[in-house]
Amino acid sequence: MIIVNGESLKPSDKYFLECAKIHSKEIPSGFLPTLGLSFLSSLYEFFSKSKYSFLLLAVEDSKVFGFIVISLHTKLFFKQYLWTQSYKNFHKIPLSIFGKMFIVKTIEVFKYPFKSKKVKTDFVSNSEILNFCVDSSVQGRGVGQLLFSKAVDELKSSKVKVLKIVTGQKQINAQNFYYKSGATFSHKVMVHKGEESVVFKYKINGV
Repeated sequence: MIIVNGESLKPSDKYFLECAKIHSKEIPSGFLPTLGLSFLSSLYEFFSKSKYSFLLLAVEDSKVFGFIVISLHTKLFFKQYLWTQSYKNFHKIPLSIFGKMFIVKTIEVFKYPFKSKKVKTDFVSNSEILNFCVDSSVQGRGVGQLLFSKAVDELKSSKVKVLKIVTGQKQINAQNFYYKSGATFSHKVMVHKGEESVVFKYKINGV
């Protein structure tokens, strides 16, 4: 298994679509998979090209088996996406999903990074994991740990000192993974209405 930086990939590389397929397969109940593979594929391509984020892929035999996406500055990434990409990719969203729930979920997603810090102690970092997926066929082989370790190296190079990690309240396996990796509990937050998430703090270099 090798780790490939998405920055090195060509536009519309097949690996972006493979990321989208893994995302849809492993997180089928999430909001983003409802937007379709074409939309997701273009989103992962943008993650890899934006100066405010990076995409690392675990590849074996020319096939993607996992990936991690990290923002270097979440708010600036979303601003850049809204201003430069949203209008380009809107047509890729399947017409069948448009409706009240689509509008609500979309507003919640884009509102999240711009929420005012009502409690200053809730602030963890501008940098955070935006998505982290490993194909179920290779889980247990250390792929997730390899991706996380390489991501930490990237963060060190970017002089990021603290990483924010958000997981679903019921994602116990993910929470245990972060605890074992050295992350500590910070607080809980509501990203989507009625769906509480757990926020972790990971100190780069353990400092």
